[in-house]
Amino acid sequence: LSRARRLGVQREELLLPRVVSLDSCPVRERDWANVLTAHAGHGAAYVWRLRDGAIGEHVLRPPSGRRGTAASRDERDSAMALDKLVSPGAEEDGRDEDPVRAVALSRCGNFGFLGTQRGGLHRFNMQSGLYRGEYVRPNGAPAHEGPVVGVAPDASNAAVVSAGADGFLRLWDFKKRSLLKEVALPAPAVKLVQHEATGLVAVACEDNGIYVYDVQAQGLVRRFLGHVDRVTDLQFNRECDWLLSSSMDGTVRVWSVPGKGGARVLRVMELGPPVTSLSLAPSGDVLATAHVGLCGIYMWSNQQLFGAGDETQPSKKVAKVPLPTAVADLDQAGLYAPQGRTSAAPDALRHTRGPDSEANSDSEGSEADTVAWEDAEVEEEEAASSSEDSSSSESEDEFVAAAEPSLEETLLGPAPVAPEMVTLSLLPRAQWQSLLHWEAIRARSKPLQPPKKPEAAPFFLPTVAGAAAGRKPVWADAQEEEARGEEEESRVRKAAVAAWGGGGEEDGEAEKPKSKRGKKRKAAQPAKDDLPPPAAPPLFPSDSLAALLLACRRSGDWTPALSRMRSLAPAGLDAGLLSLTGSAGGSEADYAALAALLAFLEAQLRARTNYDWTNAVLGASLRLHAEELGRVGSEEGELARDVVDGLAGVEAALEGGWETLDVALSSARCAVGLLAGIQQA
Repeated sequence: LSRARRLGVQREELLLPRVVSLDSCPVRERDWANVLTAHAGHGAAYVWRLRDGAIGEHVLRPPSGRRGTAASRDERDSAMALDKLVSPGAEEDGRDEDPVRAVALSRCGNFGFLGTQRGGLHRFNMQSGLYRGEYVRPNGAPAHEGPVVGVAPDASNAAVVSAGADGFLRLWDFKKRSLLKEVALPAPAVKLVQHEATGLVAVACEDNGIYVYDVQAQGLVRRFLGHVDRVTDLQFNRECDWLLSSSMDGTVRVWSVPGKGGARVLRVMELGPPVTSLSLAPSGDVLATAHVGLCGIYMWSNQQLFGAGDETQPSKKVAKVPLPTAVADLDQAGLYAPQGRTSAAPDALRHTRGPDSEANSDSEGSEADTVAWEDAEVEEEEAASSSEDSSSSESEDEFVAAAEPSLEETLLGPAPVAPEMVTLSLLPRAQWQSLLHWEAIRARSKPLQPPKKPEAAPFFLPTVAGAAAGRKPVWADAQEEEARGEEEESRVRKAAVAAWGGGGEEDGEAEKPKSKRGKKRKAAQPAKDDLPPPAAPPLFPSDSLAALLLACRRSGDWTPALSRMRSLAPAGLDAGLLSLTGSAGGSEADYAALAALLAFLEAQLRARTNYDWTNAVLGASLRLHAEELGRVGSEEGELARDVVDGLAGVEAALEGGWETLDVALSSARCAVGLLAGIQQA
């Protein structure tokens, strides 16, 4: 806004047009700008500091541009404002003759690459913004004859891959900027993505096909056919066994790259409006999508993350999954549940078995490594046969039913896939990680100074509701406010009695028989020694966590305790664990509550369910009750011995779980060492 005022233009005139290409690298995030963007109609790329959430100090413009190679922020703003004032419609008409179409960052974060409309491929230094040369063919021509649609440097800064609308995929030497190899594509390219670890490159072409190449070997690895409209985005997962693609036909497809018998499609999904961009988290657990006509970013949970890939049967049936909505209701159990069928939305990547084997009978193509799914033929077959229509609806219902989590899974966590298999809670990480560091979080959130009373009362005195409304300021002390309230209520009560004629002699005489009747009733009561002794007060309130744990231990069913503790926020669970000790019952009550907690943790560890959450609760319990657990060994009594036995049981359960993991890791380490030839005698 200040720069707009200094230049004498509107703030909107300094805003950049829409982004057409974007790339980032976290390696140099603390040192300089680590995000690079290209904008529609602009012949320069812009750098951004993701850490500061602000635009960087350099503008990367190829030498063919009109204003040098690199410009400062003020020069950029002045140039943009001048262009707006001189030719307001120039941006929509293509203001720059050679706009930037594709950008990429090297994996070291030091270099940025720009592909232009006229086929140029340029390299810049991200720290200084200086121009570092152009990649040209041996005859001196630009990298491509048409627009550059994608650029991808490899992980070792040895080569750079580019794809163009001229129908060629070219491999360049990173340092020498010379052409190494080129591959002719079946059609002009529209999208390029590279898997850094394997060096495989996926290219989407104008024929709606997706082709995976090994550029070093100059060979076609996979070919995926099935989309009936333009492919908008591609994404490999970290292991390079999945390739996700989105298209303007409204579908998102998950392809298996190293599948048995060649490539195959695992799932076809319709996620509402067509997806314009998608991104899979490095861990593979979350997919983010952007859609046509929608400003939000939608998150999808991958429920097949810990499943076996070989067990997933490919299916070409389209599974329609609606987008989640902002409107929500509470179900019968009082849990958060979106309206309609939106509960299936977070599980859009959950794979189920195909409807039958016939759906996959035509999956083999002419090549051994090629599978073509022709959606048009499938639609014609389904239109000709009503039985296949019913099969399709059943498949969709099966997909949605499998995606909807049951009430038991929501309350108690997912069930183990196999016996004795460690199962995570699938709770948000912040819910159980914050429990381990709750003291640090609370100290950081503590206010620096307590709230102070205003030095002078405001002109309009705010009041509180009640009998003394209008007479008590809201900032009055608690004790002073309580005393004033009692006095005011007493005064009002006396005034009401006087108004109804109370307080006279007649009232005193009328109450005398009542006192006599009271004496008669008192005389008829039994003596104090004859009354039964009063019941002992409970050690813990009935709604406390300690009372719930004790009740569950007596019944042998930990389901109520697990359901309640999983639903608590980190602050509530920390307070509940802290309330297990320090009760009015003394050390015996504390030991009883701690023994019940240890029995609960031992049962969860042996069941190996909610494993991450259970270990977090165990760590928080040891932190909060270290003093009581440290002196329990020197105490005598049955409850103290019960706590000692509980600690021993938890230790044994932990050792059993980690011993299994240690054996598996040792076996894997020995196998890798043997295959790598580093086995020691």
